Amino acid sequence: MTTGILNFLTFASVILSGSIGDVKNSGIYASLITGFLNAVFVVLAFPLVEKFGRKPLLLIGFGGTAVCNLIIVINLKTGNI
Repeated sequence: MTTGILNFLTFASVILSGSIGDVKNSGIYASLITGFLNAVFVVLAFPLVEKFGRKPLLLIGFGGTAVCNLIIVINLKTGNI
């Protein structure tokens, strides 16, 4: 995927280690939770894709991403972040 999410999922235990406090295995636990949530939402996404199709869901996702990026840019320009 072009978003780089596969790199994150591959190295999640290394990336997340120590980010959840001082627990020794925090990266592994965070990786397990991320993998579990990924599997759950993939299963939940199948009926949506069958019902609405790929293109409308892609456009909705693109719109949400565009709005979030616009909010980030506005906050960076006004100095709120």
